[in-house]
Amino acid sequence: MRKNNTHNTVLFGALLLLTFSATAPRAQAGDNFDRNYDQGPSFTIIEENDLFFDSDRHYTQGVRMSYLTGDKRIVKDGESEDDFLERSGRGTLAWGYDPKSYRIGYEIGQSMFTPRDTSIPTAQPDDRPYAGWLYFGLNLQRRGETRVGETPTMENVSLLMGVIGPASLAKEAQIWVHGMRGFDDPQGWHHQLKNEPAIALRYQRFWLYRFGPRYRFNADFIPDVGFSVGNPLTAAQFGGTVRLGWNLPDDFGIQQVDSLSIVAGGPSPSRRSHWGFYVYGGAAGRAIAHNTFIDGNMFRSTPGGVEREPFVADLRLGAVISSKYLELGASGVWRSKEYRLQTEEDIFGSVYLRLKW
Repeated sequence: MRKNNTHNTVLFGALLLLTFSATAPRAQAGDNFDRNYDQGPSFTIIEENDLFFDSDRHYTQGVRMSYLTGDKRIVKDGESEDDFLERSGRGTLAWGYDPKSYRIGYEIGQSMFTPRDTSIPTAQPDDRPYAGWLYFGLNLQRRGETRVGETPTMENVSLLMGVIGPASLAKEAQIWVHGMRGFDDPQGWHHQLKNEPAIALRYQRFWLYRFGPRYRFNADFIPDVGFSVGNPLTAAQFGGTVRLGWNLPDDFGIQQVDSLSIVAGGPSPSRRSHWGFYVYGGAAGRAIAHNTFIDGNMFRSTPGGVEREPFVADLRLGAVISSKYLELGASGVWRSKEYRLQTEEDIFGSVYLRLKW
């Protein structure tokens, strides 16, 4: 009974934060948001590990690096200055908002997953399998405003391609990290998922509602929706982030390694003050149709397997310090159970560095 109550508490906390989007007053952008669509490029690296909270299980480590070009203005009807969107199809959809600029992004990342006890050398059919994936991604990111209310909006479309299995080098990466930290080597990686290609199409849209002046002390709320279709993960997602601080940046918040989009771009040349800090809380819920890292290989038979939870929630708490050219942040993430036989929820730490120019 206690385990069920704990699980329900996680889900209730996530839903409570998301309900804020329906009950909070709808502050509009107005003069509270810098409408400059000429932000520069940026480079971001995110590192996540459960060792930050003295555990070593399930989603145990992830790293993601991304580069985003500077803004290119969309002049009219989806046509940009260099006709990029014209060449890639004027039918690019922009439901409910007017895109003003776009960027191209590139990312590379690796994630690894293990059972609860990595000291067991034999197969563990009642626990999640060892798994890793290595990927490269292409992103199209657009910013604009809603047609009603002129609320700042951002959408990100990405295509991720990579490999699941021994070719992901997850085994070697974890053994290397354990060696550096003086930990025992994990013993069961020879039971990991088999090699198979991995591809995922992802989409995410954000809206930004700011409740204070553009500068000094203010707060905002950033709801989002999205989905992922592919053999690594097929799921629908909804979430939201509340930020509170000094000189909030004109962006859409930081992301995690497994987020559906990459972090927004660089500094705005018209922004009066770039230095600031803020704390934030966020929640996300996913309705999951397929998760290879729980269900096993999609294209090849996998021994064992556990029953996945159809709904998984994340709760995030963190802090960020930002300047014109540099941003640093750290957070803790509490994730609800991902499969039926899981004995307790997971918690891991996330740190990131963003360079802007």
